[in-house]
Amino acid sequence: IDMKLIDSMIKNNPAIIIIDSGPLYKALYNMPPYHYPHWIAVYGRDNGNYKIYEPWEGKEVAVPEKLLKDCLKSYMNRLWGAPQMIALNQKIYI
Repeated sequence: IDMKLIDSMIKNNPAIIIIDSGPLYKALYNMPPYHYPHWIAVYGRDNGNYKIYEPWEGKEVAVPEKLLKDCLKSYMNRLWGAPQMIALNQKIYI
């Protein structure tokens, strides 16, 4: 998963991505970088920041592109996970 793919997916709908929580929580909350898989919803981009919904805190957060890249890279290198993304289809049938 790279930033171009994320950008193309979030043009119309949110994307759900798995990351390493360590860099995110260290940057946002100054917490020790405990490394574990963490799903987030990425739903937009504004002024170089990605708009994410951070489910553990239950709030929307602006995340710099570099931080999101670091979370993805750390997920692969520290947790040995393959990048995963769930993209929602544009059409919703009820």
